[in-house]
Amino acid sequence: MSLAIRITLSAVVVSAGSAHAALLGSDLIDRDLSDVSAGLSLIYRGATQPVAGDGGFADQFSVYSQGSGGSAGQYWITPFLLEVTGTDQYTIVAIGSSRDLTGEVGVRSYGFGTIAGDATLEAGKSYTFGYRNAQHEAGVGGVSTVAGTQNSGAVPFTGYDDFSDQWSYAFSPELSIGTVFGTGGVALDMSGFSGRIYSAQLSTIPAPAGCALLASAGFIAARRRR
Repeated sequence: MSLAIRITLSAVVVSAGSAHAALLGSDLIDRDLSDVSAGLSLIYRGATQPVAGDGGFADQFSVYSQGSGGSAGQYWITPFLLEVTGTDQYTIVAIGSSRDLTGEVGVRSYGFGTIAGDATLEAGKSYTFGYRNAQHEAGVGGVSTVAGTQNSGAVPFTGYDDFSDQWSYAFSPELSIGTVFGTGGVALDMSGFSGRIYSAQLSTIPAPAGCALLASAGFIAARRRR
């Protein structure tokens, strides 16, 4: 006696879409003023932060660029992701790719492009973002500022005395994973930078949903021979 079995199996994989989970930052519009100081780090402390971690990640960094700033030179910008680790305390957990805004005018959007750290927004934690007016690169010893690229900002701001969507600044010579701004770290202006609002945003994207495997059995045919 022999038994012949034939099985037909089909599978469908379902994955999640890529809609943005959250958007942090201020409106991407042209504004009246430009930074004169070089190499500033700007941290968003306005109405749309903090964002709660959900397993997603930093996805896109966007700015309105004037293409130049308050002094001559190139106009580099480097985004970074911050975890809110205490009262008025922000810790860098990821650093994104630098962009040259020289001559670039209008709204510009770039992939965050992590060069150091982890851009995942972990569940149970809270986050905001910032950027520095300088170019940074990753190397064996970590992330460092490229010499001569600490520049004034091409991203304009509205001010002064407008505290409706606050930003703060720090004179930070370098960006590195674990750098703390505010309480217990690099001095951070908590007064809202005398009331300035910068045209910059960070969008996040949800974590991919677990793929679902839908299997359907075709048929089993058994034929018994004698």
